[in-house]
Amino acid sequence: MNRRQILQTGGLVSLGLLSGCSSFLEQIIKYEEDKILRYRSEIEKIKKAIYLVHTETTFKFLDGEKKGEEYIKKSTGLATAIKEDLLLTVDHVVSEYELQPIQTPFGIVFPPAVERVNEVTYLDEGSFRPTSEEPRRHKLEDLISDRENDIALFKSPLKLNFYPFVPCTTPYEGMKILLFGYPHFISPTIIEGQISSLNPKIIGNFNPENKFLMNITLNLGDSGGIIIHKDDYRLVGLAQGKFNLEGIAFGIKADVAFNIIKPYLK
Repeated sequence: MNRRQILQTGGLVSLGLLSGCSSFLEQIIKYEEDKILRYRSEIEKIKKAIYLVHTETTFKFLDGEKKGEEYIKKSTGLATAIKEDLLLTVDHVVSEYELQPIQTPFGIVFPPAVERVNEVTYLDEGSFRPTSEEPRRHKLEDLISDRENDIALFKSPLKLNFYPFVPCTTPYEGMKILLFGYPHFISPTIIEGQISSLNPKIIGNFNPENKFLMNITLNLGDSGGIIIHKDDYRLVGLAQGKFNLEGIAFGIKADVAFNIIKPYLK
């Protein structure tokens, strides 16, 4: 083989390598573009499955000047449609079992003794975001109110936008997660973070069994929000709360919630 042939052969090899590199880069770019498109699509589907629910709890005063009178406490929270007629959330968002003490600049004010006589949870017809118009409300059927595990499940009379969640059975420390919340009911938000501990210790009356810690700060309105794996969109858990005013937030593991509600998933 003479020099010219060698040069020609080398040139062909170089062109082949360049062509191969170009094809490989195009595949990478296509993969990343598809990944972004899927991410946006899945996030939008999940957002459409999240609803605001409103609870009205009626208490009767047992003593004092208002003995015998009734008081209605209203609250708002998040619930997520996991089937076209099922809404999942945490129990403390939609249930009130007693009136809570109030912290004031002059100390803690303890409420009078009361008896819970009725509780109804409603779903607003329309969008996730509140509007200036008064929405039509639909009463939800209470299927599960598990106070111990803080899980609640409702049946809706309306056909809902839902997301077919698959629970994440193997969460791990460092897992990238997304929280869908509604801090102070100002605006729906998506916050990225990670699982920081799967084995938290017992602190006070807090039982860490079936819970995990995360490095996401929770605000009023975030409880009951869903937490998903950032990469495969599996349900990691439900946002439950934080330790008093500290920034240590915790969630309920998804497989725990699904084990409780599985009779209604058939």
